[in-house]
Amino acid sequence: MNIGKRIGSIFLVLLVLAVFIYVAYEHDRAGSDEGVSAKDTIVLWYTDEVLADYLSSVALSYYEEYDVHVDIQLVSGLDYLETINRESLHGKDSPDIYIVPNTSLEKAYLAGLASVVSDPDGLITTDHYPQTAINAVTYDGKIVGYPMYFDTSVFVYNSTYMEQMARGIVEKEWEEQGLIQVFKDTIAASGASEEAGADADSSQDVQNSGSSDAAEAESEEGEEEINPLYEYPIFVKEVSEKAEALVPATVADILNFADQYDAPENVDAFFKWDVSDIFSNFFFIGNYVNLGGASGDDITKINLYNANAIMCMNIYQSLNQFFSIDAANSTYENVVNEFKEGKTMFTMATTDIIANLEAAKADGSFAYEYGIMTIPNLSENLDTRGFSITNTLVVNGYSSKKALANEFANFLCTNGADSLYSRTGKVSANVDVQYDMDALNTVLVQYGKSVPMPKAIELSNLWIELESAFTNIWKGADANTTLRRLSEKIKHQITGDGVIEEVIEVEQVDLLDPETVNVDESKLFYDEEGNYIGDQADDYVESDADGETLNGEGVAINEFPFEEDDFVDDIPEYLFPPNGPEGEEEE
Repeated sequence: MNIGKRIGSIFLVLLVLAVFIYVAYEHDRAGSDEGVSAKDTIVLWYTDEVLADYLSSVALSYYEEYDVHVDIQLVSGLDYLETINRESLHGKDSPDIYIVPNTSLEKAYLAGLASVVSDPDGLITTDHYPQTAINAVTYDGKIVGYPMYFDTSVFVYNSTYMEQMARGIVEKEWEEQGLIQVFKDTIAASGASEEAGADADSSQDVQNSGSSDAAEAESEEGEEEINPLYEYPIFVKEVSEKAEALVPATVADILNFADQYDAPENVDAFFKWDVSDIFSNFFFIGNYVNLGGASGDDITKINLYNANAIMCMNIYQSLNQFFSIDAANSTYENVVNEFKEGKTMFTMATTDIIANLEAAKADGSFAYEYGIMTIPNLSENLDTRGFSITNTLVVNGYSSKKALANEFANFLCTNGADSLYSRTGKVSANVDVQYDMDALNTVLVQYGKSVPMPKAIELSNLWIELESAFTNIWKGADANTTLRRLSEKIKHQITGDGVIEEVIEVEQVDLLDPETVNVDESKLFYDEEGNYIGDQADDYVESDADGETLNGEGVAINEFPFEEDDFVDDIPEYLFPPNGPEGEEEE
């Protein structure tokens, strides 16, 4: 072989080697967690089709700014985490980032499907989110998701009815004070001063009398003429102030309101809510129970049975005689529809009620104005606190592109948050978002006061148990016994041991008689974030007023009054895969 052929062969080998090295480098770079280029792609999974256009729009903006493509995939919500786990372990189409309710974060983290967020821009702080949102995405002291949007309960009222009632009250007061006559005299004097000018045009009026008569006839057949008094500035101001004052500040106020005023003609019920739904009911006891600590992940902090919770549930039961809502036929959809039809003055609803009512106003199916306020307390002494659920962006622990996924999550929760509500009707958890509607700002305030739904696996069936307890109490079951049995059942489910709660005696209360509503202040323990601990302090040592230590957890271990088959004790195997996600350090 001559020297030329030898050089040519060497050159060819070097060329092939160079190509191989380049391809291998590009492959490694594409799978690396470092670097950003136009060829970078991350996959996002979601289950709510309402988000489709919004996510695509934000993904496009992100691509235009950072040259990173986000593949948005709508997938079935059925067995969602199981599908993510299967694809992450064995498939080729697993997501780098996905949207999931905060209630699933413990399952996701234990399965290696949720990694601790890097939060590159320091977004997840109380400067940008309520503490509620941060608690919702915290598991075992680690932040494992980005709060995206939320749902909670709010109090809704028909402000048109409030104004009509206020107008009648103010008009009666003015009549009694002689102010109506003063107004009439003022109008009459004003009309007399214009009479001369009207006479100058009398000949023209005679010529046009035919058309004037026709116009008058048309006016009589048209809308009812507005009383000039109702447009008088001072009167309007007083009506506005009175209408605002009429809105109940407590549930006790609602009862007093119903006792003092006659309902408008179209109204069937002063106050109606879905008594079959725990999301609508929870506010009655939300301030006096503890469901896993601030983040809902500490199963040593469970308190469902205490004097204040029992008193609240007795009040809840007593409301049945005032509002007579049939729990068997109660649905959220019916409650909302009856409010839209003007058949109900006050109701409890979830965050989506705002978009629902605005759409109904636009198409003419809702002919009223409405107001949104935070959930009223039960009384001056008994506070309320509702539930909330936070949908979060989670970076898959098995993803090889965690850095990119974290950066996009940050972008979605900041730059993308401003258009979230306008495109989806969902309210961002980010407090930096500015809204023109007072109702949305009120919803955000309510969210900050709410209890995040727990994420502890052992509490996964608590909502069914709570709904059952509320339904039974509404129908007449003893509140004390029902709460005690529920507490024993949940604690057994957690510990595996039989638990018998010491019976707590609570006197009957009358919400309309403040003297009977006596909150046991000695049983009110809160942590530094304002979350209720219950009748047990952080170290679970309960003391009496003199500082004497009582019986620890306040429970006795005896024969348990339930069958083992009543509980769901098994945890899905997929939560504990044989090998953790690649690159995740063992703790």
